Amino acid sequence: MQSSVNPQELLDLAMVVSLVMTIMVLVLLVAYLRHRAGRRRAERAMDRAQAYIGTILDAAVPGIIVVNEDGVVEAFNLAAERMFGYGAFEIVGRKIGAFKLFAAPSGNGGEHKDPFSAAFISPTANGGVGVQALGCRKNGSKFPAELFVSEGRIGRRRVLVGVVQDTSARKKAEETAREELTRT
Repeated sequence: MQSSVNPQELLDLAMVVSLVMTIMVLVLLVAYLRHRAGRRRAERAMDRAQAYIGTILDAAVPGIIVVNEDGVVEAFNLAAERMFGYGAFEIVGRKIGAFKLFAAPSGNGGEHKDPFSAAFISPTANGGVGVQALGCRKNGSKFPAELFVSEGRIGRRRVLVGVVQDTSARKKAEETAREELTRT
């Protein structure tokens, strides 16, 4: 027995296979395009979130410095730039200890200890409570400051957020008030 294949049946089968393959390619193409569109939406949302946080950091009145657990500066806002005289481009991505931004009297023979770095050793030492510190500008001048250091977590990474306020104006106002009181 010899089976004969009808050419029309072969042609019909080839058309069906071709149609199925075309549909599969189209389904895969649609899935790929949806994936890309979702990815673009996610990237745009991430860009908006970064811009939002950047705007908040830069609009803040006090200086804000974010340092990771390796001591590398991850954020340095505009107020910190004005306060210390360093641009964020100079500090972000580098170890905070390389800049000597702070000094605080340690009480032992006039030595100074960096309170920001000390918070890494003992994060509960500051616990968000302000410490009086001596801010050190890029040009070498110093100013009285109050520093608040708090610990935060981003996933499993530990970061320290330092909020710095130049207290020069407050100290001067207090001194003026004391002088006024002694005159009367």
